[in-house]
Amino acid sequence: MDARRILALRREQSVIWRADDEATMHLHNILLHTRQVASAAYGAHDRYVKYFMSQIVLLEMKLREAAEQKDLVVPSDEFQSPEDIEGAFRQGSKERVFRYTWPIDTTDSMFTTTGWRYFFELTLRMLAQDTLTGIRALLIISHPDLLESPNLGRLLTFYSSVAGAEAKVVVRRDFEAIAERNDVPKGWVDFGIYDNSLLYVTEHESGRFTKDDFRIALYLRLFDTIWNSAGMVVKESQVMPPDNSLSLSRLLELDRSVYQAGS
Repeated sequence: MDARRILALRREQSVIWRADDEATMHLHNILLHTRQVASAAYGAHDRYVKYFMSQIVLLEMKLREAAEQKDLVVPSDEFQSPEDIEGAFRQGSKERVFRYTWPIDTTDSMFTTTGWRYFFELTLRMLAQDTLTGIRALLIISHPDLLESPNLGRLLTFYSSVAGAEAKVVVRRDFEAIAERNDVPKGWVDFGIYDNSLLYVTEHESGRFTKDDFRIALYLRLFDTIWNSAGMVVKESQVMPPDNSLSLSRLLELDRSVYQAGS
């Protein structure tokens, strides 16, 4: 083993040691404060004790699920910081391509939530800073008529104008057919893949992160199968002429304008 590999291994292990030390400190403090709360209890049904015991049991269940099943269920579907996204990739990963789907079922605004607008902007900033090495967006439209939406056209033009970013459009019924063939639930059409490191899937009102290699491989195979299928893709950003005047702020401004036929 050469010196560079030894150094890389030591750096990787140091991250694990720091995390373990920090967790040990917090667990020690939890035990200390739990004993203090319990010692001041009014009886077997003390409100404080019951509340914090339920929180400790919930944390234990979540940790067990993450450790044994490699799953983390969260109420929100967006990362909130650059560190969140950077931490989604294995340490030392050189290829950090972010693949994601984008279900679209209206000619109105493509950006349906404030959180999504923020996350979209965040990933573009990280691409410009080389924290991400590529962005691939699979836009899943509910009906072929949506191809005529000016907002969708502008969105594809925007992708074509951003170095390292690319988008392709597929119809939802085609996506669902290929999903079933690849043993992926066809109802979960909103997901993101961080190379082969992490998978996020929106499930109703919650989201599920997983580090399980098998499930990541399933979704990655589904994404790449559709992405590379000329028969499935109905439109793509690569064929759109770039427009350097179409800034992100301008895209969002135009997108907020409700599209009406004939306007």
